[in-house]
Amino acid sequence: MKPSTDRPEACAIAGSVHVFVGGYHQVMSIAAAETLVNKIADAIEQAKQQEAEKA
Repeated sequence: MKPSTDRPEACAIAGSVHVFVGGYHQVMSIAAAETLVNKIADAIEQAKQQEAEKA
């Protein structure tokens, strides 16, 4: 299966983090990837709160 927005993928190659989402390939440093993970976690929590408020 190819990576998609519903099925993103990531791997490490030569000390860099490679992320594949929606047909795009992004190469980033470890620090940048860690920052992205934290921002995604924050966004997930916000989305969960918004969904809970709708209910």
